Amino acid sequence: MFKYSVWNCTGHDINVLNRDGVVQTIPSCGLIRLEETVIVSGTLSTEYGEIPLGEKKFGRVVGIPEELEEAELSVVIVSLVVLQQIKDDGGIEFDSALSHHMVVAPDTGASAVRDEKGRIQYVVQFLM
Repeated sequence: MFKYSVWNCTGHDINVLNRDGVVQTIPSCGLIRLEETVIVSGTLSTEYGEIPLGEKKFGRVVGIPEELEEAELSVVIVSLVVLQQIKDDGGIEFDSALSHHMVVAPDTGASAVRDEKGRIQYVVQFLM
């Protein structure tokens, strides 16, 4: 049976519950992210003081490891915001190192298992 190599490009380790009921840690091997620009447009006057108020604009996907260009078909884990940007842009550009890989994001929503303080302990699925 074919098994995909996994590239965790979220910038942090991910714990995932596999079908055998075992929590596996997928170590981070880089950080694929979006270029971002923040424009400060005002200030909020609050009981905690003056707090700048801005708007963030996301740009293109950056930080793709060069090694992915030569890698066999793999699963590449990115953040949900990166995955959504790829989908909103109509997919991955043909010449991108990501174009021949399966790009997914951890589902950190209601299905994620959290501790008593709300911190994610592990995820049970990925989103595509």
